[in-house]
Amino acid sequence: MTVMESRFLHYAGKIRSVMFRINEAARVRIRAMLFAWIRLIDKDAAAAVALPVAARTAGEAPHAVARASAVASAVVINSENAAINPDVYEFYLRSVFPVPAHRERARTLLPADITGRSFVEMDQLLNGVMTDLARSGAADDSVMCQEFFAHKTMTALNKRAYVPKGRENPNAVFWPDPTITSQGRSLYTEMPFAKRIPLINKQTRIVSAGSCFATELAHSLQTNGYNYLVKEPNRGKPGSYEFLNEDILPNSSAAWGTIFNTPGFRQLVEKAFDVRQLPHILWTQEIMGKLRYLDPFRENIGFDSPEAYEENYDAHLRAAREAFTEMDVFVVTLGLNEVWYFKADGSVFSRSPWRTAPSLVGHRTLTVEENVADLMRMTDILRAHNPNVTIICTVSPIPLHATFRGDDEHVVTANAHSKAVLRVAAEEFARRCKNAYYFPSYEVVTTSTEHPWDPDQRHVTRDAVGNVMTLFHKMFDA
Repeated sequence: MTVMESRFLHYAGKIRSVMFRINEAARVRIRAMLFAWIRLIDKDAAAAVALPVAARTAGEAPHAVARASAVASAVVINSENAAINPDVYEFYLRSVFPVPAHRERARTLLPADITGRSFVEMDQLLNGVMTDLARSGAADDSVMCQEFFAHKTMTALNKRAYVPKGRENPNAVFWPDPTITSQGRSLYTEMPFAKRIPLINKQTRIVSAGSCFATELAHSLQTNGYNYLVKEPNRGKPGSYEFLNEDILPNSSAAWGTIFNTPGFRQLVEKAFDVRQLPHILWTQEIMGKLRYLDPFRENIGFDSPEAYEENYDAHLRAAREAFTEMDVFVVTLGLNEVWYFKADGSVFSRSPWRTAPSLVGHRTLTVEENVADLMRMTDILRAHNPNVTIICTVSPIPLHATFRGDDEHVVTANAHSKAVLRVAAEEFARRCKNAYYFPSYEVVTTSTEHPWDPDQRHVTRDAVGNVMTLFHKMFDA
């Protein structure tokens, strides 16, 4: 059973339990309202939630003998008004009622001769039958009604699957084609969104973290007067730390550095709320003529000494904790799917082990499910301390700088794999998690901006950043 089916049956069960506790007159009114709503689905399918069709052959062995089709001879079906013959009747009933016993029950309740009737007429007949069954209160009859309801909902959704009219953004359905003069749409002026989600105004407390593209978003929000929370600056007191290649504006809400992968987000939140301890291991590197001490979990944060690192450690965690507990919206930007980690405890670097003992580390690529699990764990911890936070998840368009898969993959194909996995994980996370949304910054840059790349062909132009922020405000401004 799928998640959608489980949820549907769960809520249907709750409805049934309530209906058994009220009087018969009230039950009849509720049933009448439900079936009136079913009849309206065709006109307003956007409000419906459909059950996916269960796989009829799930669990069959790959070498199983093929079963005879319910429609063994060629038949033409062009629309809902097509005439039904006995073979098509069986096929239709299988489409409506996955449970064989329910199909048999339906046959006994429907007219014996259905030859020549259309699908529309059959649905009307079943609608009457299901209305009568709903009055019985029997559990099996309720399940049959649920199956019919799912069938009606899916049918309505099928009818409007490619219909632009009636959608918040009618352009969401068909790919733009500038050669069609009546359409006049160019890919490079297209804003790839389906609907607005008004979440943010100038008072909304916003926190962001992620790859270097997340810095662009942070700077834009601050420049345009949004309430971007800053609990720790790019640079500490003299002799402490600084964000390497720092900007005038804070790069993030606390100096947690650049975070490229989903375990990095999880670890940041775990560390902030004292759920997990990370090893205090540093490496050194000379940067701009000065020796820096670098933390593998705070990419691009340079310390003047090990003592400065230790002195800042707890203060940084307090700043991160304050940002997380006060924020209204958290924007996370996913960057990499290739991760490095300490083998001793599995702690994952923000990016790569530029300097450390190779014997201490391992590397691997993450699956979609692993990325989703890390984001869900991050969210669970955050909402234990900030229950109402909304999360916006996006994917950085900036490609891999290098890949450790060079024996088998070119960096271009490795990057395509990395972004594909992260893109699917981001949407799956938003689907599973309440008050979490996907924002298509990746698509804006890679598809909907005509000149997206700087001369290095990795970082994005100001035009690309501008397009991303235009869509951000269009989608999320209240």
